[in-house]
Amino acid sequence: MKSTSQIISVVVFCVVTALLFVFRAGHLQGVGDVSYAVEGSGEANAEDDDRQLVEVRRTGQLSMLIYDGRGRPISGVEVDLRLTNTGESVADWIAEGLIPMSAALTDEFGRLTLPPVPHGSWAWTAMTVDGRMGAGLIDLSPGETREVVGLVQ
Repeated sequence: MKSTSQIISVVVFCVVTALLFVFRAGHLQGVGDVSYAVEGSGEANAEDDDRQLVEVRRTGQLSMLIYDGRGRPISGVEVDLRLTNTGESVADWIAEGLIPMSAALTDEFGRLTLPPVPHGSWAWTAMTVDGRMGAGLIDLSPGETREVVGLVQ
């Protein structure tokens, strides 16, 4: 017989999996609260009305190509991306372990590919190791796959 904590873990896994499926299918409208309930018998470690907030956002796929003034791709460029409405940054999410990357750096082809990120308006800045900069705005729609070309001079 499974313990209550095992049952809760299975139910939470199923709910999160279902939410991700709906999330990726693009059927959710913005950010909101999601409730789930666990039914069964046995002891529970949590209070009867203990709730957890799970944030769900519609996402898009974003990649960037960073070039110099001569049209050559630049590797090792650090790209800072921030949602303009909240100030949340990809760098913060990486530091918190929410995005499975070590840093937002371009590869040897000047490309930075991110995992799905929330839709919205993004401000980006890119800086090379020798101090050259580029910046811009990106509007990312839910479900959109967007490749942005950035110029660093």
